[in-house]
Amino acid sequence: MALDERREILRSMIEPGGRIQFSESLPGEAKAIFHLLDKAGLEGMVSKRRDSKYRSGPSTIWLKAKCYTVDEYDLLGVEREAGKPAFALMADRATGRYVGSAFINSRGAIRERETRPAIGIWPR
Repeated sequence: MALDERREILRSMIEPGGRIQFSESLPGEAKAIFHLLDKAGLEGMVSKRRDSKYRSGPSTIWLKAKCYTVDEYDLLGVEREAGKPAFALMADRATGRYVGSAFINSRGAIRERETRPAIGIWPR
């Protein structure tokens, strides 16, 4: 089945205004589109050849490019709240400056098995 046909089927399955959004095709030079997506703070893009066939799993025909890099940071601390993923505060390893935060998530069964009740008061 051609890409355009698959996209029309997908479009018909996704309700407008919901949590999942159908993204329109963006023709043009990949570098320019990627730059715009990065500026907009979006996760990235998937580039496909129009004549490509769908296959599950990684492929050299469909390429996913993310607008961020993976790096290592020092952990400044972790905030925890019952029923929610832990929230990590991070610093640049070289300068010690705060660089941001991220959710730390694991499947519920793993999280429940590895988390023990706190003894005493959490440090502030």
